[in-house]
Amino acid sequence: MIIFFTFGKLIAIDISNPKIMKKLFLIALLPVLLSSCKKDLIEKANLDTTQKVTTEFKKLNVNENFDWNSSSMVDFKVQGMQTLTTINRTLKVSSVAGDVTYFVSTHQMDQNLETKISLPKIVKSVKVSYGTLEKEVTLSSNQINFNFLPASTEE
Repeated sequence: MIIFFTFGKLIAIDISNPKIMKKLFLIALLPVLLSSCKKDLIEKANLDTTQKVTTEFKKLNVNENFDWNSSSMVDFKVQGMQTLTTINRTLKVSSVAGDVTYFVSTHQMDQNLETKISLPKIVKSVKVSYGTLEKEVTLSSNQINFNFLPASTEE
């Protein structure tokens, strides 16, 4: 007879019953089986367990040509358009979804603009807004070229 005290209760187990003994043996064997599988997982992942792991950033061995930047500078060019009167609006470059703004400035419509803006390298197209005019512009040769002409709807 084995007696346990768990969760505020006294439990007595009759170990002379073969079914109970079998269950106790399996429960006791389970942690051993689970812990013995860890070595196999390391071997299957082809990890070199003899190699020292660096935990300090300064000690990392990185190729000198590795580019740490996740953003790049792109040329943003706006082609001005002649107007009869002076028109100033907010010029904005944002993500296509509009949730991230990369550039904002007031701009006079009849003026050209050339500047550099920083974009995440993963970005391939942006939304350019000028007042109520919105255009999706694709980056080409590390440039964003914008004009005030509405997009063509010819078929």
